[in-house]
Amino acid sequence: MESILNASTRQQAALWYAQQRLPVFAIRAGSKVPLPGTHGCKDATCDEAAVERTVFGERNVAIATGDVSSHAGIPLAGYRRVIVIDDDAYKNADGIDYIAKWQQETGRTLPPTICQRTAHGGYQFFYDDPEGRIRKGGARESVHIDIRADGGYVVVAPSVLQDGGQYSWVYPPDTHAMGKVDDNVMAFYQWWDAQAGTSDVQSRKRTDRRGNVGPREFNEGHVPFRFPDGGVQEGGRNCSMHSFLGYLRSRGLEEECIQAMANIANDALFSPELGDWELGRIIGNIMRFEAGSAKWMDGDTAEVIRQFAFAMFRKNVPAGVVFDLAMAFGAFNIRPDISEEEVAEVINGMLRSWGIDGKVGGD
Repeated sequence: MESILNASTRQQAALWYAQQRLPVFAIRAGSKVPLPGTHGCKDATCDEAAVERTVFGERNVAIATGDVSSHAGIPLAGYRRVIVIDDDAYKNADGIDYIAKWQQETGRTLPPTICQRTAHGGYQFFYDDPEGRIRKGGARESVHIDIRADGGYVVVAPSVLQDGGQYSWVYPPDTHAMGKVDDNVMAFYQWWDAQAGTSDVQSRKRTDRRGNVGPREFNEGHVPFRFPDGGVQEGGRNCSMHSFLGYLRSRGLEEECIQAMANIANDALFSPELGDWELGRIIGNIMRFEAGSAKWMDGDTAEVIRQFAFAMFRKNVPAGVVFDLAMAFGAFNIRPDISEEEVAEVINGMLRSWGIDGKVGGD
């Protein structure tokens, strides 16, 4: 039976999820990235009135996983705690093959549950976990399977990505029951946790030849990090994200702004993207270091945006991504209601002055 959620508006779907006590929040249209100036999954709610007040429009819909609390650290009341097994079909192999292999080798079977097909052809299996048996998520690249738990979220139907990929329910929650984390799910989780290709980023100090401790971008005399043409591919993602976020921290940016920029960069410049838990660990590692001196803060709004955008262009960031990053930067460091028109005017002026035929922002 076809799900009504696949054909509904995003506003209708978000309200339906909230009515089932699933914590939802709006993210950027055509993207998996939180809205500029927001707190991502910390803004998730199952309060129907709050969801009705949120204008979804073309914005995508996300459900927070694991333990959910507000930006102030207050636990969300009355929500349904879920975890998600995410079969990553975006790479060369399909994680569903490894799930089938695990079931065959162990004689165990994952319990029936709701399932959606992702925009890139993978499958996500949702499980109730009211007791909090699974807390740590992450990615295991050797088996192409991610787990979404505490601090994570998943994009859900009827969301659509910019490349046209659409999320859709295969075993939808409006016609099927969600399974519960049982001993079989726990056995699978323990098997998954032991696999190679872990994305866990261990917190450790790194010392350069001068004895300076911290990300390379904190220290003088380094070779400046630049994104490679075509983005960051598998094998260099962790180091690249550490360098980029370390650079931002060294310029005085705080955690919420770094979180937003990490999501934007991950979505636009990394292929495949880093998992939510992996990205969170990198951010946590960077935030162990004190912020550097606040740069890009001298002058009026246009000048501050120009300084920031120029720094991003020097790091080989494409103009469209510079615009997204500048929007997040402006929302957190200049004023929350900074407009797309203001930012676009600055960046388009820079492009024109360099003789580049291109335009960011609206039509």
